[in-house]
Order: sequence, then C-alpha cells, then structure tokens
Amino acid sequence: GGLTVNTNTFLVKNSGLIGLATSTPAEKLSVNGGAFFDSDIIRYGSSSAPTLNFRYFASSTSTIPNLTSAFTFATSTTNTPLLTLSTKSSRYGRIGIGTSSPSALFAIQALNSSNQADNLFYIGSSTQNTFVIDNHGNVGIGTTAPGSKLEVAGIITSKFDASPFPATVIQHLDSSNNVLFALKRAGTGNNSLFIRSFNEISFTPNNADTVLVNITAVGNVGIATTTPGARLALNGPAFFDS
Repeated sequence: GGLTVNTNTFLVKNSGLIGLATSTPAEKLSVNGGAFFDSDIIRYGSSSAPTLNFRYFASSTSTIPNLTSAFTFATSTTNTPLLTLSTKSSRYGRIGIGTSSPSALFAIQALNSSNQADNLFYIGSSTQNTFVIDNHGNVGIGTTAPGSKLEVAGIITSKFDASPFPATVIQHLDSSNNVLFALKRAGTGNNSLFIRSFNEISFTPNNADTVLVNITAVGNVGIATTTPGARLALNGPAFFDS
C-alpha cells in the first residue's frame, strides 16, 4: 500500500508516514537532507500535547549563519525576546536575555514591569545563597537581599603580594579621586595597620554617632571631645593607676 514515486525521492507508506529522499521514514514527515522554508513564520505546535520538544537523534553541532539580525526565542512575534543570540557583525557572539540588542557579551534585562523585582543574576543552591545581582545593581555574596552596592554575609579575606609598598586594603575616593579613607599595610614587614583619612579620624562605639575618641588633621587627640586644643585633651575625669 501507499504511494511511491521513487524510494529515494518521495514515499508515502500505508501507515501514513511520508519520506523525502528516504525509504524508511521514522515520523509523519522524514526528510533525508536539508530543507528550506521561505516564510517569516514557521509554526510549531500541538492541539493535544502538554509539552513541545526539539529532539536530536545523534550528536550534532547547530550553527547560526552570520546574518544581518539575531536569532531569538520569544513567546510571540511581537514580544521582547526571552533569549537572543546576536549574529550582527557589530555585536557578533553576544547573548541577551530579555533584550533583542545585547549591549555586552552577556546582557540581562528585565522584560517588563511584572518582573522588575526579579534578580538579574543568581548563583546558588537549595541550601546556599552564593552570589546575586539584584535589579538595582546591588551585589550580594552569601545573601539574596543586598542593601548596598556590595554586601557580604560572611568573612572577607584580602591577600596581597609584597609590592607595591604599602599595599591598600580598602579605600574610599571622592569624585576627584582624593583618598577620603583608606586602610593599608605599613611598618616593618608590612604587619602594621595604617589608617589614612582626608581630615579627621573619629571613633564612635556602640553603633552611635557620639564621638568618644577624635584625632584631628594636625595630630591632636581628643577623648570625649571633637576639638582637642593640645596633643591630648580629655573632657571628663581621668584615672591613672601608676
């Protein structure tokens, strides 16, 4: 039964399978060779299947030609793409999630207002929050809710080599790159702590703004005063056990 034009050209089996350039079609339509579809839309769907799958029956490499536009996945022809593989010469090799014009080698952009609260990037597991970038650009390590540009839930370790000397651990600059605050290594063997400030250095324990110890820019030290008029100024009683 069935229709055969040529077993190597066109075959319709009595089971309803159609083969092009094959005598052993395995599906409703089996094509042994390349195919060309001259259409802006190629529909792929099912009226009954709960899921749709693309299957590879052997190991293969899929390639996207260097065309004038990008290869995208979207929920419709008008919606912003969920995933973009850019093949434009100006953006060749870029990958975009939520954008049709990735501005970097890997770009993520919220699709619409409904998912603006989603994190842009996350690495973790069911038990560990390892790394996150939220939609405000805040980076969290060990936390999924960073409240500043960088928040680390855990211990931070900094290691440096012997040169240059002294080595800066942390520094804060103003808009003109003046060092407002810095922690450095100093002293013999680079084992001492060097605190640098643009002006004064104040110590305020107990998570309060009340200054208990203040070191001015000229080197005066004040205890319970922010305006020491001598090398050491004490505002209050003192006890010397000597």
